[in-house]
Amino acid sequence: MALVFLGPQLISHVTLVGSDGLFHMNRFYDTAKQIQTGHFNLFQSNFGFEQSGRVINAVYGPLFAYLNDLILVLTQSWFGYEIISDLILFMLAACGMYQVTKQVKAPQWAGIMITIAFMGAGWMTRWMQYQNMTAWGAALAPFAVVQAIRLHENPDDGIKVWSLALTMTVIMQIHVLSTIFFTVMLVPFFIDAWIRSHRKRHLWEQLLKSIGLTIIFTTNVWLNFLVLYSKNQIANPGAFVLSKNVLHLGIHLASRGTLSHLMVIMIFITLMLIAWQWRRSHDHLGLWLVINGLVWLFLATNLFPWRWFDQTLPQLQSSLQFPYRLTIIAYPLLFAGLARSLSYLNNSRRAWRVIAQVALVIATFMAAGSVVNHTRHRCIIAEHKGLTSWTNTVSIVGYNQHLIKNYINSDHPGSLFLIIDKRHPDYLPVKYKLKGKQQFRAVTYQATIINHFRYFNHQVTKNGQLQISWQQNQAGKIQLPLITYQQSQLKLNGKKVAYQVNQIGVPTITAPAGHNTITLSFKLPFYYYPLLIVWGLSILFTLIWQIYRKTKRIR
Repeated sequence: MALVFLGPQLISHVTLVGSDGLFHMNRFYDTAKQIQTGHFNLFQSNFGFEQSGRVINAVYGPLFAYLNDLILVLTQSWFGYEIISDLILFMLAACGMYQVTKQVKAPQWAGIMITIAFMGAGWMTRWMQYQNMTAWGAALAPFAVVQAIRLHENPDDGIKVWSLALTMTVIMQIHVLSTIFFTVMLVPFFIDAWIRSHRKRHLWEQLLKSIGLTIIFTTNVWLNFLVLYSKNQIANPGAFVLSKNVLHLGIHLASRGTLSHLMVIMIFITLMLIAWQWRRSHDHLGLWLVINGLVWLFLATNLFPWRWFDQTLPQLQSSLQFPYRLTIIAYPLLFAGLARSLSYLNNSRRAWRVIAQVALVIATFMAAGSVVNHTRHRCIIAEHKGLTSWTNTVSIVGYNQHLIKNYINSDHPGSLFLIIDKRHPDYLPVKYKLKGKQQFRAVTYQATIINHFRYFNHQVTKNGQLQISWQQNQAGKIQLPLITYQQSQLKLNGKKVAYQVNQIGVPTITAPAGHNTITLSFKLPFYYYPLLIVWGLSILFTLIWQIYRKTKRIR
């Protein structure tokens, strides 16, 4: 089914570069070049983002970025990378949701159909079509739902320490905001289990062990945040009006901001089945899953007072951004509730089972058809415009769709950034934080970095430092196409040099006439590498321990 979803793209051989495409392509290209050259730098972007040295991957899924670059290195093209990464995402989502349906004891036919429907719902297709990272949170959400179901089904010993720690570690290595969603989702399930548990102390011990392991396994994430944010003011991601980015009723299931009529019908049927089963068997699990799913769905709509939050907590406009992101939790919970409600059909009349099977098959293929149709539409746009989204995108050499398509499909992925790029202000160092400055910072980034980087020669040294050189006709001040932070050091022709920065950390120096070379480096605190070594050893020890346990069981 994943191949069916990708069918229009495979047939047309179109690379879909959506709203977040150029941003993540820069990230993965940077780490791919680090692997190819062996010139590593955990903080500076020495190959991507106009070779400006800005910090991105260190605080945005660092380990995930290096895993993605392996795909890029192997496929050698953005098209190949997209197809492989899309397949991995869909397979992860499918494995997770099918595991959920098994956990709630749904019939196999129901599990397969629900899994396929989930693969095309909400955020799931956003990575394939727009490269939105929240899609990975949506794909991994079923694994968190499995943990929640275990808690409900076994309140005395429902926390599997290693399993829960691994689930939270993986999502934190990819998308920190989704980690927060997963944590909040698990809270009511833990409270419910704690109330019903006869081993309350044991439950707390298991929880604390899971938290401790997660903290250890994600050392590379929170440590990087500590390094960057402890000494710098960092620009927030773009702010969006919360009340304007909520769920609305619509037709397409494969849309992040649409609550489709098909989903509404599915929820209504689920509620009826749950109510019917409650009268017969008092099924707490099905009811609890649906109630929690409906709460998350309610929070994603305009029924929740988001306008008040726009005025009272404007910080959420940069962190949460889109309330319909909450569907990454709502949908798997509701699908789990549907699967649970269908688990009782095996004991009902054959006629009811046949009706349910036919209805679910029709609904599933309607959902799949919506995904295929939407993907086909995005491919047509890409064929005509080169990109499927031009928001905040800069065409460095002038707009030429044929040139853009050729560069996108080139065997040299980095060549694309020589002709187009996106002026993202995310994670730039700023002198002060003001609401509504994102556009100003984006324009400044374009003027000082994107428009000027190609006039300098760039080189990355073996120790991961970035060098740029240029020929200067006369002594005087010059603005460099670099981004500097409090920990950044500049050396002009081998000697430290004083510099001034603008509102986004672009330095201006006084340089002599002739050939000049600037070296940019990022100084890390003394405790950084020891903690990173401890993190690496903990991961290695865990792998060895798990292999040993599995081997011992087999024996």
